[in-house]
Amino acid sequence: MCFALHLGTRTVPSAVPHPDGPPQFWVNLAPRNDEVVRWHFTLPVLSYLGSDTGCSCGYRNITFQNGGWGAEWFYQNDPDWIGGNQNNHDALAAYLRRLLEMEPFVELYGCWEGEWAEPELHRGEATPDLMADPKFVFRSRGFYLVQPDASLR
Repeated sequence: MCFALHLGTRTVPSAVPHPDGPPQFWVNLAPRNDEVVRWHFTLPVLSYLGSDTGCSCGYRNITFQNGGWGAEWFYQNDPDWIGGNQNNHDALAAYLRRLLEMEPFVELYGCWEGEWAEPELHRGEATPDLMADPKFVFRSRGFYLVQPDASLR
């Protein structure tokens, strides 16, 4: 089972083809599960965001367990975890910055495959800079309103 990160936009974003060579950041404009995951989004166009793992598992992510987000501590405090998968977060942040030059905001929703229709466990606001921070981690079944800067207009 893999982590799945979806993007919601007003207009069709630029596709980034799945590479034939070494895996890297990619964007699929026609996610296979878009009808199931659609209810999380207010924006009409959905895309799937891939990483260097071939899926979305290359983005730092944690699961709600035992009543909390305990694993987040490792990503934010343990030198062995901080900055893991940074290349994926940097590529995602760069892609989102370009999108946000044309759109006032975009939406992201991340969950484990098969949990697309489950209720959200987290809602938050973010910026591309925050997602590029080496301590940033996606919360599974988390929805993020992404805006261009810290003012979160």
